[in-house]
This record gives sequence, C-alpha cells and structure tokens, in this order.
Amino acid sequence: MTASTRVDPVTYQVIVSRMAGIVQEMQESIFRTGYSTIVRESHDASCLVLDADGNVVGEHVVAALHITALPGVVRAVRARPLRSALTATAVALGIAVSAGVCSRLFVRTGTRPLMVAGALFAAGGVYWLSRIPVRGSYASDLLPGLLIMSVGLGAVFVAVQTAANAGVPPDKAGLAASLVSASFQLGAALGLAAFSAIATSRTNHLLARHVALPDALTSGFHRALLASSVFLVAAAVIALRATNTKGEAMPEIEVDELTVDAEALPWAASEIVLDANN
Repeated sequence: MTASTRVDPVTYQVIVSRMAGIVQEMQESIFRTGYSTIVRESHDASCLVLDADGNVVGEHVVAALHITALPGVVRAVRARPLRSALTATAVALGIAVSAGVCSRLFVRTGTRPLMVAGALFAAGGVYWLSRIPVRGSYASDLLPGLLIMSVGLGAVFVAVQTAANAGVPPDKAGLAASLVSASFQLGAALGLAAFSAIATSRTNHLLARHVALPDALTSGFHRALLASSVFLVAAAVIALRATNTKGEAMPEIEVDELTVDAEALPWAASEIVLDANN
C-alpha cells in the first residue's frame, strides 16, 4: 500500500458510516414506495453499493442470501451483459405476471390451490433446469425452465403472504409480516447451504475421478437442482394441509350498546349529589 492510498482510521470510519447511511436511505425509499407486499411489509429486499468488479463498498442491513449473490451477479452482467439481462428479465417478468394474476385469483379459489399448483409448477421448472446439457443453448434449454419456475414462484409468494396475514389484527400485522420475512430468509439460507453442499460434493467427487471440469460442474448443478425440485414437490404436499383462506380480514369484536334507563337518571343524579354533600 502506497502513501497516496493509505487512509487513517478516523477517515476510514467516516467513509464507511457515510456509505452505510446512503444504503440505508436507499432501502427505506424502496420499503416506502414498494408496490409488492413482499417488499413493503416483509422488507424482503436489500441494497448494496458495489464497485465495477462486484466488491461490496457500502452496506447497511442486508440479507445473507442477497449479499452473497449480488457480487456474482455484477460480475456475470459484466462478462455477458445481454444474456444476464435476458435471464433476469425472464424470471422477473414471470414472477410479476404470475403474482398479478394470482392476486386477483385467490379471492375466488383461496390460497391453498395456488400454493399447491405454484409449488408443482416451480418443481417442474427446476426439474427442467436440472436436465441442461453441458453445451446447451439459452433459448431451448434454459429459458423454458426459468419461465415455468418463475410462474410457480410468483403464485407461491402471493399465496403464502396472503395466507400468513389473513385474520391477523391490524396491531399485529407488522409482527406477522416480520415472521414471514424471517422464515423466507432462514429457509433461503438453509436451502442455499444444503443445495450448494450437494453440488460441491458431486463436483468434487467427479473431479477426483478426473472428469472434465465443465462436465463435473454441470453434474453438480444437476444433482442440486434435482434435489430442489424434490423439495418443491414436498412443499406442494405440505400445502395440501394448509388452511384455504381468501384473505379474510380479522373479524371485528362486536360491543353491545350501552342502554341506560332514562327514568333512573334523576335518582342516580340525586344520589351523586347526596354523596358529594356527605
């Protein structure tokens, strides 16, 4: 490190705090203006400031899943901008369209059919992705699986959020949204760790047998994605036992009207006056 790049600890801490404040303002703006209930109520979103190489420059409160994924996303976009843009657009578009349709559909069908169908759709899409060959193409091998998966995930997100918040009194809505967000983050972190371990174990096993690196990596992804599709099918089975709600609000507590005998009022008033005189 040269003298021109050396920073004293006080200046360094000031810069770090300033960057954290910028990221905090970004997150608060997203939470206040977010259209999706996942963002607005559950705060399931993160903001980071990264440099051109994907290194984290500023952060505030970031989900573990997001902070590990975003640097790789930046590097992938720089390496292949068009393909990365198409991939992100396809998944985001599928989730947005599915969530918009299901937001109106659950009023008629309830949340249970959407959770079951969405989990099965997502399982089918992930299973499609688990069959990608080493030298597959984006249009025929990757895009169909991404679209099917995103449609299923959009339905699951809306149904789970609606079912979790149905019947919750207004003063407990924030607590319910926080629990849902925490469960999403915990499940995503555990799933990422488990499936990454499956893929890494399979890849290392094949590399030890002197299999080519592209083939070993692809086989590892195949094994992890296949396991993910099995878990999604299990989620659909569990959803069959979930409560089927249509987003009913918490029933209001009825309070009986206070009835007062008009003829007894003068006597009550006179008794109060006598008690006061005593």
